[in-house]
Amino acid sequence: MELYTNNRGLLYKLARRYAHVDNAVDTDDLVQAGYLGLVEAARTYDASKGAWTTWAWNYVRKAMLAAVGLRGTRRRAHMGAVALDAPISEDGTTRAALLADTSLPDASSGIVEVERRAAVRGAVGRLTGRRREVIQLRDLKGMSYAAVGEALGLTPDAAWKLRRKALNELRIDPVLRREVTIDG
Repeated sequence: MELYTNNRGLLYKLARRYAHVDNAVDTDDLVQAGYLGLVEAARTYDASKGAWTTWAWNYVRKAMLAAVGLRGTRRRAHMGAVALDAPISEDGTTRAALLADTSLPDASSGIVEVERRAAVRGAVGRLTGRRREVIQLRDLKGMSYAAVGEALGLTPDAAWKLRRKALNELRIDPVLRREVTIDG
């Protein structure tokens, strides 16, 4: 369940991207296919070969492309040939054009990371007064507890305690909980 929860955004993002490719396959079916790809990614992940997001993105993408008939056509031969040059949307997009489209981002483009950072910035912005300041000074500007304490008129120990309270508040932020796990 944690695998799904932590990667739900990735699954739905790709499902929405590929849902238009084959109108017979709905978004929920693509999410299910993507989840199977995600399970395979988790089973085979090797940290020495790259980041988890890149690894997972590729497995989920391949599973969804197979679900809409853009990969694994040999296994689907009994269902009939897939015409790569036939239009698949009202604007005339073909399967061949989608396959050749190198502008489709992969996890290395940092989309997931950008969304996480935006979620964290929003949550920090919802903190009140000194709690927001201590997070900004310590975590965003990299100041020491002594420097943070001096800037806020606190002892280093009080700055540390205030940061712990701010992190605890961030941990229960409902928007942030859906996006990222916060490490203390």
